Amino acid sequence: MTPTQCRMARAALGWTIRSLADRANVASSTVVHYEKGRDVHANSIKSLETILTASNEIQFVTDQGVFYVKKNASEK
Repeated sequence: MTPTQCRMARAALGWTIRSLADRANVASSTVVHYEKGRDVHANSIKSLETILTASNEIQFVTDQGVFYVKKNASEK
C-alpha cells in the first residue's frame, strides 16, 4: 500500500485520519506522516493496510489504485 492508496482508501470509506488511526491502533500523526510520504515504521503501515482491507470494501490494485466496493445496507 502506498501513501496515496492509503489516503484514497480512507476517503472512499469516509474515515477521518483519527478514525483510521484509532481502528489501526496507531497515532494520528502516524497516518498524517505516512499519507505525506514520510518514513513510518513498517508495522504501522501493515496495521493501516490490514484495517483498511478488513472493511471488506477496499481492495488495493497494482501499486497505485484502490478499488472500492460499496456494501449493501443488508450487508453491514
